[in-house]
Amino acid sequence: MKEAIVSKGPSVKIVDSAIPKAGPGQVVIKVVVSGSNPKDWKVPDWSPDTPPMNQGDDIAGIVHEVGEGVQEPKKGDRVAAFHEMMKPGGSYAEYAVAWAHTTFLLPEKATFEEGAALPLAYLTAVVGLYANDRLNLPHPFSPATEPIPLVVYGGSSAVGSYVIQLAQKSNIHPIIAVAGRAREHVEKMIDRSKGDTIVDYRKGDEAVVQGIKDALKSQKLYHAYDAVSEKNSYVNISKVLEEHGGATTFVLPPPGGWTGKHKEFAATVKQSTTNVGAVHGPLKDLGFVYSRYLTRALEEGWFKPQPQEVVPGGLEGVQSALEKLKDGTASAVKYVFRIADTPGAGHNKMTTTFRKDSVHSQDETEPDQPIYDVAIIGAGPCGLGLAARLREKHPSALFTDVEQARYHWINRNGHKTTVRGWKRGRWEGRITPPKSNRDRSNAEPSILVLDSAGSTWMSKWHALFEKLKIEHLRSPMFFHPDPSDRDALLAFVHGQGGLGKEKCAVEICGCVGAELSKHQRKKRTGQRRKGEGSTPAVTTVDERDRKDYFAPSSGCFREFCEASVKRYGLDQPGLIRQDTLTHLTYGPVDTHSEVKDLFTLSTSNGGTYLARTVVLATGAGNPVIPSPFSDLQGQMGGTLPAATHALAPPTAPLLTAALATKIRSRQHTTALIIGGGLTSAQVADNLLRAGVDKVYLLMRGGLKIKPFDVDLSWMSKFQNQRKAEFWTADSFEERLGMVLEARNGGSIPSRYVKRLRFWEGKSGGERLKSCLYTQVQEAEWCKESRKWRIQTEPAVDGMSEIDHVFFATGAQGGVQDLPFLSNLLERYPIESVKGLPVLTDDLQWRRDVPLFVTGRMASLQLGPGAGNLEGARLGAERVVWAVEEILSGGKGDAGEVVEERARLEGEFVAGVGSKYRMLEVE
Repeated sequence: MKEAIVSKGPSVKIVDSAIPKAGPGQVVIKVVVSGSNPKDWKVPDWSPDTPPMNQGDDIAGIVHEVGEGVQEPKKGDRVAAFHEMMKPGGSYAEYAVAWAHTTFLLPEKATFEEGAALPLAYLTAVVGLYANDRLNLPHPFSPATEPIPLVVYGGSSAVGSYVIQLAQKSNIHPIIAVAGRAREHVEKMIDRSKGDTIVDYRKGDEAVVQGIKDALKSQKLYHAYDAVSEKNSYVNISKVLEEHGGATTFVLPPPGGWTGKHKEFAATVKQSTTNVGAVHGPLKDLGFVYSRYLTRALEEGWFKPQPQEVVPGGLEGVQSALEKLKDGTASAVKYVFRIADTPGAGHNKMTTTFRKDSVHSQDETEPDQPIYDVAIIGAGPCGLGLAARLREKHPSALFTDVEQARYHWINRNGHKTTVRGWKRGRWEGRITPPKSNRDRSNAEPSILVLDSAGSTWMSKWHALFEKLKIEHLRSPMFFHPDPSDRDALLAFVHGQGGLGKEKCAVEICGCVGAELSKHQRKKRTGQRRKGEGSTPAVTTVDERDRKDYFAPSSGCFREFCEASVKRYGLDQPGLIRQDTLTHLTYGPVDTHSEVKDLFTLSTSNGGTYLARTVVLATGAGNPVIPSPFSDLQGQMGGTLPAATHALAPPTAPLLTAALATKIRSRQHTTALIIGGGLTSAQVADNLLRAGVDKVYLLMRGGLKIKPFDVDLSWMSKFQNQRKAEFWTADSFEERLGMVLEARNGGSIPSRYVKRLRFWEGKSGGERLKSCLYTQVQEAEWCKESRKWRIQTEPAVDGMSEIDHVFFATGAQGGVQDLPFLSNLLERYPIESVKGLPVLTDDLQWRRDVPLFVTGRMASLQLGPGAGNLEGARLGAERVVWAVEEILSGGKGDAGEVVEERARLEGEFVAGVGSKYRMLEVE
């Protein structure tokens, strides 16, 4: 296995080591993510006699082996653990050793990254707060009944933030947290209604001392937790702590060592050092109880891990992270490392397979590690369209409606023959069995789907629709992921009640069809006759498609997708795994398969999967936060107060708890929405319906009213002039320009514009104010009022303080922004244009790499509609042709001889060709 050895400097060396064994009372954990701590560089630097060793102590992963006497955890459990410091088997390796009593289960909703940010710092907070010979404060399960002032010096550090959260649960107040540039992170953890406050150390030592005294308000201070223990922190504490009965604990030992004392304190003050290593010694029971208590705290959601930053390169990133910790550049963040990102990691002949209740590790010598034909990343519309197309033998893209109906009938009945006997009907009704008894699993490629949002199809899609209360889709009936028939959704809607029924579909007016008179149609097509230099009129819709457009209801569309999933057998248990892809490699893999070059997929839950082909069917990218809020986000530790993006997270309610509380208490509430697309209108409508008093809707441009997200000329049923122009463009840059022109930023359909007009007219315009051609110039968060102060250009009358800011600015991201592609980008580089990859016509990464990309990332090949429902179906068609070719070993779509004979026989029954053609495949 790979292991990182840390020496003075810090200097880190990656070595090959043997996988450790579990002793009595121990567990061996396959490390998925390792955390880091300042101690990891301090020990080698401050103790030069310490030999170079693996200094990692924060483990998050999967139990690989349990030692004698261990009752819990079990093999295969998702856990995090505190490694015994200065002992072999640290966390900077593919496998680590921990004591069972300081190993705790990770709830399903907790990630390995979060788990790796907890063990050492959390138990350090526990020991300092609750050990009898430290501060000895009331426990969370026996909280304080009287005020107990507590100073937490270094409140934004991992230890400090965990001290604050535990103290809150113990009902210890007031909490006086000393913090600096990450004070916004601390603000979210304290309760000012109970006297909690923050003192900014950047104002100087005298200001810190005075700030603590002011916060105490004549109360006496008997307890202080110094999570810094340097840079005069203990000196400032000594000036406010009571000399008689006071107690303080430090995370670092005094100059005299672990038993030394700081001379700044009176002899009557109780001084102690946390020494978290005691949980592996005299405080073993305390470590056991609070390790189990942490699992419950994470499950209940009141305990939050320190924000994490994943350092690229796996173990190769340890040195850069320790250097940042040493330089003091880290603030309110935990540096963590995904071990699978380490070059050369994963070659231990060790694989991980999942079951519903747990994860089990198996040796690779066992031949049951599955190799999937196709791994699909994303269970949204693109992923569903692709999986369905893999199961559809007669897609609408290849056959006319009549041919397709005939082929489906043949598929069901073509091998059945009814034979009538001549002797009293003896043989009447006898049906011969099918010639082929190949079941679905044998006849079709095996599929694995990974989706971070859920374990069912379109989990994120449905969650966003419910969050924004979207009643109808924006797209027309022929936009859907079902490959069997272009009009499959239309037929489904007719079966549910027909067009025009509000519960099933609504008409998209002002588009094509009867709402345009004969005179209007002549005027549209005759514009070119006005003058010699006039621009020819654009044919928006193919004449063969001039019929009314309808948009299905969200409920009807959901039922339609569920019916497609069931029809294609895509509801099999275990087909979709709720997991996040963290690392993707392609190359030779030592397996029992004849195929040597495979994809290895590593996930955040510690899974490792093998696949012959991979298809990226991910969403649009990361939510966009506009300036100046994006700059403030970095300054505030990555999280903006009272500001959320409409799309993230999809499962969170649109109204935050704070805003909902203000509405219920009938306080005047004001919201600001930034964005000019459909989502901004939906957010505005929902906020006003929920009771927000005033909503400002800011658009940097004008109001664009369009029925669809792309121009109507791209919506034809048949290949029209615009698509021909796109595919014959001279360069991919020109194609990108056509994509941007067709989408033209955010737009709003007419039915939502009517809703906005309604709210603007309600109460004389006091509910909604639309501000066109307006941008935010400055934004300031007021800590006292807990509101935003916004300055715009041009200025908006009446906009003073904003309770909450909503971003409806969409999502964006390029292929370089996907961290799991870092290895492929390095080994198999391809060109990109503004983040969009230049793929083959089959949407393949490169001819020598069977990785396919669909969705918005395939816009340079599919056109402006790549990211919508129609793009999902078109992309699936292209990808599946190439995938079938690869899986058949280059023999074409027919593959095996049996399949070729069955295809030719089917054509014969349909009246195409003859049985003599089957002699060609003998």
